[in-house]
Amino acid sequence: MPIELTEADLAACGKIQEVKNTTIAKAKEIFRKYAAKLANPEVEGRADIVLDNVLRAKNNGEIPPAVEDEPVKKTKKAKAAKAPKEPKAAKAPKAKKAPAEKVSRPDIPLPVLEREVEIKPVDGQPHVYTANLFGKKHAVAYAERNRDGGADHRFESIGVSERRFELVESYAKANDLPVAIAAVVRVKSRLDQGYAIPLDVFEKFKGKSLAVNLSGEARQAYAADGWAGVKFIEAKVKKAA
Repeated sequence: MPIELTEADLAACGKIQEVKNTTIAKAKEIFRKYAAKLANPEVEGRADIVLDNVLRAKNNGEIPPAVEDEPVKKTKKAKAAKAPKEPKAAKAPKAKKAPAEKVSRPDIPLPVLEREVEIKPVDGQPHVYTANLFGKKHAVAYAERNRDGGADHRFESIGVSERRFELVESYAKANDLPVAIAAVVRVKSRLDQGYAIPLDVFEKFKGKSLAVNLSGEARQAYAADGWAGVKFIEAKVKKAA
């Protein structure tokens, strides 16, 4: 009894016709011939099995044995491509800390503040002090400045009040005392420099204005001919009973 062809079989016959370059009737005959060789001609997926056998026989130049009821392999569905992850937003760069204030190094090293000198205010004479300097009592004009702008301003000259300086000179003349200048620099309220300067050395560097010159040359002279690295301590005045 001839094998009845299904729609799938007929489709396979059409492909066999193209491959063999023959008529549709011959293609059906070839299909039935290969189908009859199957152990179970009514196997599911027969059209694909027969077509596969015919194509392999053509490629190898021989008729291969019939495939025994080989079920049609289901093609795996391609997995859907995953959508690419969105790139993470770039982290904002951390704000850089402001660089520390750069302080220029002095051309001549600052003297160590290791000498303490007591200065005494003169009773009844405002802005006039006395102190034992260079082995002798002196009348002292005291000048101090606080550099809130930082260490870059530590060598700016220190102005001396002319009125106060005249009071010191007048007291020195009346009491036959030499005159000296006590110059103090603070940087942001911290003691930075202290000099005890003889009058003649002070006048050599003061220039046209009445001010303590703090240039490198002047500071070297103060250290050589006076005292540098001085901490001035004001003596407490005893009140009369």
